[in-house]
Amino acid sequence: MGDNNPNISKVQYSLYDYQADAVDNITEIYTSEGPHDRFAGVVLPTGGGKSFVAIQELLSATFDEKGEFRLRTSEEIASLDRTGVLNSSPLLYVAPNREILSQIKLHIVKNVLFGIPQLSEMTIDEIDALVKADFPQLNFPGLNAQTEKGNDELVTDESSRSEKVQAILRHITPDQVDMLVNNAFPGLRLKCYAGMKDKSSALEDELTESDLETENALIILDEAHRVGAETWKVYIRDLIQKNAKAKILAITATPERTDRDKNDMMHDIAEMVYPGEDILSDEYIAKEIIVLDAMRDGIVTAPRIIGYDAALAESEEYKEIICKKR
Repeated sequence: MGDNNPNISKVQYSLYDYQADAVDNITEIYTSEGPHDRFAGVVLPTGGGKSFVAIQELLSATFDEKGEFRLRTSEEIASLDRTGVLNSSPLLYVAPNREILSQIKLHIVKNVLFGIPQLSEMTIDEIDALVKADFPQLNFPGLNAQTEKGNDELVTDESSRSEKVQAILRHITPDQVDMLVNNAFPGLRLKCYAGMKDKSSALEDELTESDLETENALIILDEAHRVGAETWKVYIRDLIQKNAKAKILAITATPERTDRDKNDMMHDIAEMVYPGEDILSDEYIAKEIIVLDAMRDGIVTAPRIIGYDAALAESEEYKEIICKKR
């Protein structure tokens, strides 16, 4: 299968149209000839795929041989060997917690390293051979090998691509995910905002003073509304200002903070990037889709609203059920 299809060794990362539109708009901002070419913000509802836009930028943003920022084209990305180094430039991804960082790493492994549309047509034996050849360091046992938790979800040659990818991931440990991501993006550091609260006791995956001093090609601020927290807002401003060459990408589902200030954090970040300037939102917002529009367009699933009688909580029947569950 691999011999007949040379593209199987290349990156085949794909986006939905609205995500691709966000990427195009980010590119337009970063490559503009005006003074406001450093900051782009993307607002998509939960489940709208903000992370996939961010990963596209991790693949694209790089320093050239002269140390100048540039964006790879989609054609350049598609020519990359997905089993090799995808981007060696220094990149910083900051999120509120380790769970989000773990999700990003898993997305990279699942959708970039194993984002192979041809899997749907491949047999189990062909996939086993492919994974072993592509990533021998995994010591891959095979899609249908037993796992520590057992394996009741056997896949067949006719299983869907998604089912086959899930079968691959069942045999990859978190440490191996880390290894694969580090090999693909040796300059990528994934950090939590939390380290800024107490720099003296920051853990390995928490943002520290050394991260402020590293010149990055791209800094991604996930859950960007969290940047406004008083405990680390000043350090994020310092990070942005010290990384004079870095492009800044902020992604969130809720740009407005829920505390008393109700600050629009996209605007606040723009002020950090362009201190002393009055910046209009259309100069930095690359894409914004509100949740109602996302539900209308089928981007996220509309919730099923169920009525609830508030008096039920005080009923004897409800209390009896709760007691039994405890």
